[in-house]
Amino acid sequence: MLRQLTLRTGTLRVTVKPKAEDEKGVYQQFYDFNEPLRHLSATRVLAINRGEKEKILTVKIQVDLATVLNYFQFKLIGQHPASEATAMIEAAYTDATSASLGRPSSARCAPASPPMRPPSPSRSSAKTSTTS
Repeated sequence: MLRQLTLRTGTLRVTVKPKAEDEKGVYQQFYDFNEPLRHLSATRVLAINRGEKEKILTVKIQVDLATVLNYFQFKLIGQHPASEATAMIEAAYTDATSASLGRPSSARCAPASPPMRPPSPSRSSAKTSTTS
């Protein structure tokens, strides 16, 4: 699902690496390149892949996180009433999507607090002396 949505709505962003050596200017047209994924030709993809392999170009795929989360909301939650289960499902797909898109998830934004445990009974009160 995410792959298909990315292909429909994503954008390929290509930039030249700092201090890259492209003496002949072979990849000059891709130094600051931005194009929707759905419009990319196979020959451009191959040329960009070569430039990345030769460590001249940096390639990133950009996707609008809000669009992806709205898509999952529609597909996974739909018209189900709000409940603890739907909240857990929403948190799961939000964290999974954020992680797969390389953005900080909610779990990584805030430090995790240790789970609450009930106090253990004092061992000193449970000890009995057995001296005669």
